[in-house]
Amino acid sequence: MRPVISASARRRVGALGLALTIATLPACTSSKKAAGGSPDKARAMLADAKSQLDAASGVRFVLTSSDVPRGTGSLTGGKGVAARPDRFKGDLTVNFAGAQVSVGVIAIGGKTYAKLPFTSSYTVTDPAKFGVGDPGRLLDPHTGVSNLLLAAKNPQLGKKSRLGGEVIQEITATIPGAAVKTLLASADATKDVAVTFGLVSKTSQLRRAVVTGPFFKAGVNSTYTIVLDHYNDRVDIRAPSTS
Repeated sequence: MRPVISASARRRVGALGLALTIATLPACTSSKKAAGGSPDKARAMLADAKSQLDAASGVRFVLTSSDVPRGTGSLTGGKGVAARPDRFKGDLTVNFAGAQVSVGVIAIGGKTYAKLPFTSSYTVTDPAKFGVGDPGRLLDPHTGVSNLLLAAKNPQLGKKSRLGGEVIQEITATIPGAAVKTLLASADATKDVAVTFGLVSKTSQLRRAVVTGPFFKAGVNSTYTIVLDHYNDRVDIRAPSTS
């Protein structure tokens, strides 16, 4: 014979089950939020990316831009190689007299050499003329690209994407303008800017950085994207003969 359960007993059991269900909801929600990517995880990935870049003997880079004002003598793109401790060789594209021109640039030991259009030799120059800081410091752990990783404020894990066959984990943050100005001479040192880092998911190696801010005019944003690859490639960069 089955035991007879009174209506009041059934109500008590039902209420207890409902209470237990409600009690478990906050724990489930909290766990899901933590699994979504905390700032601590993003910071750890950025720190790992900085360590790897700081350990690299050299890298290749490609720089692109969007919404850069014309006729300002400003940097719009470039490509080349950088090597430790203070060497750089590549071509930078700058706005000049309403047109975009390519300038050959070599930097070594704190000196920057440029080969201007329609010339056949390099001359010592001030890199600020082309909208950049010392190109030879691109890999400097304190003033170069890896310093942006350390300077990131409130980093958050973003979406995943693909770049050249690699899965990229994006991390969004803001960085002080002062950290950007050592690389981009036109940056306002007093204004924070937005950045999206792209790290290779399997290795946390920095592959891409996208920086957006009012680099030329207050209230008007421009964007620069740098892609780094071929870590530890051997490159031979020497000071050129000058005219």
